[in-house]
Amino acid sequence: RFDAFRAKLETPVTVIVQGEVGHSPEVALVDPTAVRLLFSAQSLAGEHRYAEELALLDRADAAQRDTNAVKYWVTSWTLRGYAYAVGGRAAEGEEFAERALAEDRSDVLARQVLALAQAKQGQFAEAFAHLDTLAIIAPDDTTTMALRAQLEQRSSMRAMPVRPSVVPRAR
Repeated sequence: RFDAFRAKLETPVTVIVQGEVGHSPEVALVDPTAVRLLFSAQSLAGEHRYAEELALLDRADAAQRDTNAVKYWVTSWTLRGYAYAVGGRAAEGEEFAERALAEDRSDVLARQVLALAQAKQGQFAEAFAHLDTLAIIAPDDTTTMALRAQLEQRSSMRAMPVRPSVVPRAR
């Protein structure tokens, strides 16, 4: 069972069989090493260690041979998109999030990453359109709600005229 493997990643496993509903073929083989590295990369993101995360994702992707493992690739591209978006390369983050969404239009995290990457580039209308879609497909998602609040604050600050807090004296 995958839950047991995820709870104890050192569990010896030869292959992970992944269901791919709506795709052909409907089953993919995922390399356990790739999944272990994917989970390790995900934990580095939580620690804001994006360069290391990207290096682990490179290793994970190299280990994953079955190109039909859609869920694996969507997860990898989404994590990579997030690392790029928050690491100062938002355009690349947007590309990876769009790639993930092209494979799975209902992936909540990929759409959140896409909205974040677009907002980081000042594309607030596009970002809010994705958040509106998320409000429909995952109405109770607290991460989406928090991201919307964060982006609303950023977009309103951007629209405000910049005023210095102290007016310099004329000489």
